[in-house]
Amino acid sequence: QAESRVQRQTVLRETALAWIARYTWEQQLALVSQLASENTLLDGVVQAQLAAANGTALDALLPQEEAAQIAALRDEIVAGQKQAVAQLRRWIGSAAESPLGGKVPEWPIDGAELRNRLHQHPELLSFAAQDHAVDADIAAARADKNPDWDVEFAWLERGSGFDDMVMLEVRVDLPVFADSRQNPTIASQLAKRVALDANRESSLREHIAILETEVSEHQRLQQAEQRFTDVLLPLSEKKVALALASWRNNTGTLTNVISARSERISTQLRAIATTGALRQSAARLHYTY
Repeated sequence: QAESRVQRQTVLRETALAWIARYTWEQQLALVSQLASENTLLDGVVQAQLAAANGTALDALLPQEEAAQIAALRDEIVAGQKQAVAQLRRWIGSAAESPLGGKVPEWPIDGAELRNRLHQHPELLSFAAQDHAVDADIAAARADKNPDWDVEFAWLERGSGFDDMVMLEVRVDLPVFADSRQNPTIASQLAKRVALDANRESSLREHIAILETEVSEHQRLQQAEQRFTDVLLPLSEKKVALALASWRNNTGTLTNVISARSERISTQLRAIATTGALRQSAARLHYTY
């Protein structure tokens, strides 16, 4: 039962992580598809300007170059999505192929509460089950050192030519040569107890270190996500808008527009990846602790 609880926890956690990974890749894929549509519109504008004798031949190539970069980026994201589906299939089977539905659950993370619940971790609780097993082995080994006895009674009904017979047998086990027989067994079981206690302490310390690391990483990702929302994403949008305005007023170049768009998509993709990592961190903490 203890091992089953550990396995159940693992399946829940890994399923959540794989689901969020796929969800994140699909968000990035939708963003790249949007950028591809924008690229098509931009290419149409450039061709119209060239037809009106505005712009240069180099301008005609820039949207095509951007389109190739978008296609390469799309291929990379699709590969990541397929890997996430494969990982999800490991835990939920063919259902991993189904379209995703719903939203990512919100798991509020309270570091102090998680620390208080640390002792309820299934891997740590499994040591209690091992305690019972070791205690039983120690008790059995010590019992072998004590004298034991048993009695057997038999009634034998023999043939007509013979009298019936009654038999009473008493047996007594004498634990002799304890130093070479029972004592080493007891010492071995007691050594298992010491080893189990040491493993429990080591596992507890390991989980404390992992928990502190995970909580710290979760806080860092929260700050990073907030920075993208408040500063980096608005700045990338503003930069694209300024570059477009300058190009339309013939005070800037199309190269600047493409560069600003490239920086914006990079920032948007990193923002989505950061949010995905934050969600995975929350899921990991929630299902582990």
